[in-house]
Amino acid sequence: MSMEAEITEEVRTALREALGALDSEWQGQLQPLLAHLSDDLLGLMQVRSFLAQHREAAGDRFRPRLESMTAMVEQHVRQVAGDGAALAQVAAQMLELQGQRAVLQQQFELRRDLLEIVVGHGQRRALGAHRVSVGSPGMSLRVVDAEQVPPAFQKPQPDRKAILAHVQSTGELVPGTEVGTRRPAVTVKPAVAGGDDRGA
Repeated sequence: MSMEAEITEEVRTALREALGALDSEWQGQLQPLLAHLSDDLLGLMQVRSFLAQHREAAGDRFRPRLESMTAMVEQHVRQVAGDGAALAQVAAQMLELQGQRAVLQQQFELRRDLLEIVVGHGQRRALGAHRVSVGSPGMSLRVVDAEQVPPAFQKPQPDRKAILAHVQSTGELVPGTEVGTRRPAVTVKPAVAGGDDRGA
């Protein structure tokens, strides 16, 4: 069985019925899955990824249903994978992609850092058909020992937002945590015709 093994009509029907059972509020978000259910193993994983991306945004009202659908997709993935030949192909491709990813990541980081330096922190700039925005450096937080974090910053887990606010306003490091510098975000988007692309 290859990675392109056909997803059965039974699987597509089950997914369509599950998606169709959602309230109209979520129909618009999930409609693409109804129209483009994939016919291969990796395509089915794209369906799973889509559901996972929307899980947190779904809220308590829809999250259980999305989790149930995700479990159903995972069950079908195991069925389609069959005797393991498809997985062997995936493993071989993953090994190849790992090498490509290292090279692409290095090239991505070089270009990202170049834009950060030239455009400047807190600035935006039109560059041809694109607009580049660079954020400002921030503070990162790592909880190294949750038990040492004072009760005032627990609810019941360490409240990272409250801890960061405390460190930023007082300069005092909260026990059980470490702070560092967060790299500024660098985003590239198509330029909007007539938009204001002056440096901010």
